[in-house]
Amino acid sequence: MFDQKLLFRIMLWSLAATAVLGVTAVLTARMDVVGRVTGTAIVTTCAAAILWRSAVRFENNLTSVRLSQTGALAFYLLTIAAIWGEQYSGELWGTAGACLGSLLTAATGWSLRRQKAYVYPGWVASVVSIVCGICWLRGIWTDGYDSRIAATGFSIAMWSSLAALCLIGQGANPYRPWRWIGVVAAAVGLGISEYAIYHSFSEAWVHQGMFVAGSIAFCVIHAVLCTCHDILTTKLPIRRVAIASTIVTAALADAIIIQKQLADQLVIRLTIAAAMVASTSTIATAFLLQRHWKKSQDEPADVCGPVAATEETESSYTSIRVECPECRHSVPLALGDSTCPHCGLRFHIELYRATAAGGHERDNSLAFGHG
Repeated sequence: MFDQKLLFRIMLWSLAATAVLGVTAVLTARMDVVGRVTGTAIVTTCAAAILWRSAVRFENNLTSVRLSQTGALAFYLLTIAAIWGEQYSGELWGTAGACLGSLLTAATGWSLRRQKAYVYPGWVASVVSIVCGICWLRGIWTDGYDSRIAATGFSIAMWSSLAALCLIGQGANPYRPWRWIGVVAAAVGLGISEYAIYHSFSEAWVHQGMFVAGSIAFCVIHAVLCTCHDILTTKLPIRRVAIASTIVTAALADAIIIQKQLADQLVIRLTIAAAMVASTSTIATAFLLQRHWKKSQDEPADVCGPVAATEETESSYTSIRVECPECRHSVPLALGDSTCPHCGLRFHIELYRATAAGGHERDNSLAFGHG
C-alpha cells in the first residue's frame, strides 16, 4: 500500500512538471515530442491522483486499495507505452481504459459490501466489473477487433448496473422481495441484448423486449430510491403518488411500444399527463426527503432520552447519537449492545462520569465490532 503523503506530493510535483516540461518542450523540441512529453506529465499526474485518492477513500479496506491501485498502475504503464510506442497505440489506450474502469469499479463494489444496505450491489459491481473488463480486453486484442465481444461487455455493464441499483438496501431491514422483480427484468433485458448482438437487431420483438425490461427495472429503481432505508420513518403520501404515477407512465409507454395502434392522441396524452405527475411528485419527494434527512442530521442533542436534573440524581440516559465509523451515518444507539441500522456494525456502549477524586464512576465506554 502506498504512503498517502508521498502520493500527494508526487501528484503536486507532477502538476509542476507538466507545466515546466510543457513550456520547455514547446520552446525547444519538435511538435511530436511536445505532445508526448506533455502527455506523459499529465498521465503521471492522473495516476498519482488516483493512487492517492484510492488510499484515502479505501483506507480501511486493503483489498479495495490493492484493486484500485493496481488499476491505476496498469493505466499508467499502458498509457506511457501508448504515448511513446510506435505500435498497438489504439489497443494500448483501450486496454488502459478497460483496466482502470473495471478495477476501480471492482474496488468500489468490494468496499460497498461492508455496508449492510449495499451488500448485494457491492457483490454485483465487484464480479460484473471483472467480467466486463475481460470482455473488453478480448474484444480489443482479437484480430480485427471483435466488436460483438466489446458490445457484450457494455451490455453486461449496463444491465448489471440496473440490477445493482434495484438491490440497494436489500441487505438491510425491512426486506422487500419486490426488488428482485427489477433484477429479473434486467436479466431478461441482458438476454435479449445478447441475442440482438449475435443475431439481429432488426426484429421488432427485440426492441420491444428491451424497452419493456428497461422500463420495469427503472420503476423498481425509482421505488427503491423513494423507499430507501434512510427515510423509512418519514411518512410522505406524495411518495406513493410518485411511485404509482411512474408505474402508470411506464405501463402506458410499454403498451404504445408493443401495440402501435394504441399510439393515438388519447393514449399519448394520458402518457404525457402521467409522466408530468410522476416527474413533479418525484421532485417534491426528493426535496422533502432531503429536508427530513438534513433535519435529522442537525439535531443538536448528542444524548437522547431524559437527562438527570441534579448531579446527585442517578443518570437516566437511555441512548446517545454517534457517527458510525463504518458507514458515517449519524445514528441514535441505545446503551448496552446495539447495532447500526445502516451497515450492521455492532456497538457496546457504557457511559462514565468523572468524579471529584479524579476517577471515573460508571454512568452506565464505547466499544464496537462487526457482527
